[in-house]
Amino acid sequence: MQVMRIPQHTIWTIALMMVSIASPVTFLDASTTVSGHRILFVAPHPDDESLGTAGEIFNAQKQAGRGIDYRVVIMTCGDAYKAAFQRWVELGLARDLNGDGKIDFLDFGITRRNETMSALSLLGVPAEKIIFLGYPDGGLDKMSGDKPFESPFTKTSEVPYSFAYHKGAPYSDESAVADLTRIILEFDPQTVYSTTPTDEHPDHAMTREFVDRALKRAGGTRTHLEYLVHWERHEPTWPGTTPNWTRPIGHIPADIIVPLSTFNIDPTLKPLVIASYTTQVAVESKYLLGFAKDTENFWKSRGPRSDYLTPHPEEK
Repeated sequence: MQVMRIPQHTIWTIALMMVSIASPVTFLDASTTVSGHRILFVAPHPDDESLGTAGEIFNAQKQAGRGIDYRVVIMTCGDAYKAAFQRWVELGLARDLNGDGKIDFLDFGITRRNETMSALSLLGVPAEKIIFLGYPDGGLDKMSGDKPFESPFTKTSEVPYSFAYHKGAPYSDESAVADLTRIILEFDPQTVYSTTPTDEHPDHAMTREFVDRALKRAGGTRTHLEYLVHWERHEPTWPGTTPNWTRPIGHIPADIIVPLSTFNIDPTLKPLVIASYTTQVAVESKYLLGFAKDTENFWKSRGPRSDYLTPHPEEK
């Protein structure tokens, strides 16, 4: 399959032909904007939404005055990243943010939420368009069974954050899918972004599963596009330091490659957005800034993970 590099005036028309959706979505320039189009961005952790879809979020906000609406949903608050937590403490940045008299992973989750708000504000995103679900970082794949999962980091088995969409929701897969389903039914997006099932971080792969289950439960015809963050087990140099993406080794190529120049984004903006995640760049700046490329890649949602690892006929 030949990867498509899509010109500005036709990019979303072609994208929607590729995913066989009934209703048109063309909103990348003023001449083709469809009023009333709604987009849902779903990310596993604070920063993933910017690594994978900063350009699309920026453009959605840019087009908001022309009838486009969107929401950004973050599944967790990133409250189980032990190395980043320790560095946060070592640098003297740690604070008791929930007023419980101690500094712990809940305070770290609040910090990461605050970083997200700052980062997305650089893309023009207002606070009311950002939704935190607050499920357990490092535990999305463990939220199954009869009893809610108890996080060894937050020391709780339910969503603990006052700012969360559903505070007190049990740490269970059913609860997470129910929250996503409700958001989809209430917001009624025509386009949904999530991570791929091939993503090598369990939280990322489970985010895609939860989104897929919620979309099926909600019903309707929607475009589901996916982005890949973690592939370093297959490719140790991932994501690389070049300005352009290369095809991930052992993975089918992206269906859609979107040049960020399509959105007239200042080339320094995405690196600035990523750098806003202070606790993350403190421990892995080179890796994270590797996602600040000239393009963003997306896969048409398929079936199971194996569907993304099968070579295209032209390559057999």
